[in-house]
Amino acid sequence: TGTDATLSGGVYLGGTGSANYLDDYEEGTWSASIADNDSGGNVSSTTGLDARYKKIGSLVWANVRFSNISTAGLSSGNDIFVLGLPFSSRTGSGAAYPGTLWMQSNIYSGQIVPRLTGGADWFRFSEIISNAPQDFLTVGEVGNGSGDFEITIWYETDA
Repeated sequence: TGTDATLSGGVYLGGTGSANYLDDYEEGTWSASIADNDSGGNVSSTTGLDARYKKIGSLVWANVRFSNISTAGLSSGNDIFVLGLPFSSRTGSGAAYPGTLWMQSNIYSGQIVPRLTGGADWFRFSEIISNAPQDFLTVGEVGNGSGDFEITIWYETDA
């Protein structure tokens, strides 16, 4: 049988330098919601199902699933935002490393990726359109009661 090790500090992995020192690991759930503004604005009655995260050092893995998204009460021309990430993204960084992104909508059928803003605890969806400037998915492109998202992203945090 195996044995468990309990550490009161951290552990060095692959070397003894400060970059090899792992002293921060946690996991849990987070409260995800959909809104039409990064500061909240109008918030959908749809909440994230099975929203979980893992944080290892400064790297965060976050997953959430939304089903039958209600866009009632949201402004159709506004971008759609996912609020409530468990940690703010690294200051000055807009990078997200999408592991998976699945979306179903009766209206929108393009390709999208999550896009973070540095220092924020929310993200929105950047549309991938050939030979066109960056555009973001709007509330009206989701379709009331018919849109589903499942999102898994990796991102860095200052925490």
